[in-house]
Amino acid sequence: MPNPSSSFFRNGTFLSSGLLLLVVLAMLPPFVSESVAGALMAAFDPVCHQIFSRSPHIHDTAFAVCHRCFGAYVGLFAGSVLFLSSRGRVLPSWKPLLLLGLAALPGVIDWSGDVVGIWINTPVSRIITGGWFGVLAGMLLAAAVLRQKA
Repeated sequence: MPNPSSSFFRNGTFLSSGLLLLVVLAMLPPFVSESVAGALMAAFDPVCHQIFSRSPHIHDTAFAVCHRCFGAYVGLFAGSVLFLSSRGRVLPSWKPLLLLGLAALPGVIDWSGDVVGIWINTPVSRIITGGWFGVLAGMLLAAAVLRQKA
């Protein structure tokens, strides 16, 4: 376990907390006033299509992101925590762009199969493939921020 006073642990905790805040902000629209929900939707709009039928929702109010983006945000947080708790030992020593490409592949396959009519992807498949990508991206982000070799 890392020394709680170390800059690695302190900076990693700050990073993970910020990523958790993104998850919470993405989930807030069903629980806040319309004006706050509208501001959150507008804030996430540049990074997500926010199609209602492809977004988690509670009582007919959608989260600020779609299923795949929500999985990616949760994965970013989980990946940063995993990297921090292992002090970077869980991250393969491959090239970061190769790792990201491999992590994106399940999402591309899930999306492509739906587009060409081989199968219909589901909220679960979109969350899982987004999460898979997010976990690896979170580990790579933590490695970069904490200046560890990736």
